[in-house]
Amino acid sequence: MTNQPTTGPAYSTAVEWFLANQRMTSYDPATQTPEQGALESAQDLAMAEQTASERGWWVGYQPDPDGDNPDDVTAVLYADGYDYGMTEPVVLAALGGIESGATDDRRRVIAAELALEAIADPATDADRVG
Repeated sequence: MTNQPTTGPAYSTAVEWFLANQRMTSYDPATQTPEQGALESAQDLAMAEQTASERGWWVGYQPDPDGDNPDDVTAVLYADGYDYGMTEPVVLAALGGIESGATDDRRRVIAAELALEAIADPATDADRVG
């Protein structure tokens, strides 16, 4: 794998390496090193990104009227409504206060974080009809 560090945790995929290197991870200092936390977070986000892709979920952005900055946007994770017995897309998760100029890399991480949140919500699968 190109650009993978030669020290620290071993990332099994390029996706994990990318997500870990966004430096948006947390860890429990009582039980993990920062590197272990980065690896665990990257693995979780990579799994969520894959699940979102497999299920056809997508992220849309809309103005955030409650944001601190008038240019802030809200990221919304959608699923096809037909998967939930509806004709309109279903909102699975949302996150506000995002800078409208967020990079594509940052938006990718946001999408993975939203997918992880949706996966953790038991209603996401309980409400599916397909």
